[in-house]
Amino acid sequence: MTGEPDMTGAGRRPAPAVPTAGAVPVAAAVPAVTGASAVSAAEVASALRRLAEISPYFEADIAVDLAGAGAGAGAGEVGGAGPVPVRVDELYRGGAALAAAVDGVNERLGGVERRVAASTLALGHAARLWSVALGCWATAGIVPDLPPPRLRVQPRLTAPVRLIVDETAGWRVESLADAVDLLREIVVEDHLRPYFTALRGETRLAPRLLWGNAASALVGSTRVLAASPLVTRTKDVPRMAAALLATPPLAGTTVHAVTSDGGLAVSSVVRRSCCLFYRVPGGGTCGDCPLSPAAERTRR
Repeated sequence: MTGEPDMTGAGRRPAPAVPTAGAVPVAAAVPAVTGASAVSAAEVASALRRLAEISPYFEADIAVDLAGAGAGAGAGEVGGAGPVPVRVDELYRGGAALAAAVDGVNERLGGVERRVAASTLALGHAARLWSVALGCWATAGIVPDLPPPRLRVQPRLTAPVRLIVDETAGWRVESLADAVDLLREIVVEDHLRPYFTALRGETRLAPRLLWGNAASALVGSTRVLAASPLVTRTKDVPRMAAALLATPPLAGTTVHAVTSDGGLAVSSVVRRSCCLFYRVPGGGTCGDCPLSPAAERTRR
C-alpha cells in the first residue's frame, strides 16, 4: 500500500466488459463477486438513460450523448453557459477544485457558514451517487461501474447537481447480498470515503455528520424508488437500504424500523446527526432531522 486512496476501485470490483475493436462491448470478465456478470456498454447506457423518467435527481448524462448534442467536455452547463464539469477524483484529492465547489454552493445559498455549504454539497453528491447506482439496479438489475477518473460532476445553479459518465460499464447482479456488497464498494469506498476525507480537510466537518448525510441520501433515493412504476425490484429496494444502513460506516447513523421481511421502513427513519441546512436562511429542517418534532416528522 502507498497510503494514497484508491481512486479506481480496480482492486476490489469485478472487471467490467472489455470492448473489442469495431464491436459493442460484451461481457468478458471473471467476476470477483459471486453472481455478477459484466454487461455491454449499451445495456448500461440504456439503464442510465431510463433513470431520467423517474426524477431529475436520478438523471445522469453520458459523455457520448453530450458530444452528439454538441455539449462536449468543455461546454459548461448543459443547455447553456455555466460551470465546467469537474472530474470527481479531482474533488476527492481536495485543493482548489474542492474549495471552488464548496464556494459555489456557498454563493448559491446566499453566503452561509462554510461548513454548512460543504455539508450541503456532500449531501447532494451522495444523493446523486445513490440515485444512479441504486436506481440502475432497481430498474434494470445492473450495477453501473462508476470509477472516479471516468465520472464528472456538473455544478448547476438552479437544478440538481448532475453526474456525467464518460464510459459506460457495469454488471448484472441478481443476488441482493451481492448487489449490497458491490454497491457499497462503488458508492461508499470508491467515492464517499475519499470525498468525505477531503471535505474534512477543507472544512473540518464531523465524520458523524458526513456519514449521516450519506445515510439520508440513501433513504431519500429509496423513498423515490419505492414509489416508481419503473422499479422491477420493489421489495428488494427497502431490503437493500436496510442492509446498507446495517453496515459500517452507515451503521448507527440513523434510528429506524425494519419490516418483517427485512426492508427499511422509510417513514420511520430519523438521523442521529443534523446536516446543518436549518442554518441556511429559510432552510428549515429535513424530514429525518433529529431536531424536528416527532409529530412533524410523522406528517412528512
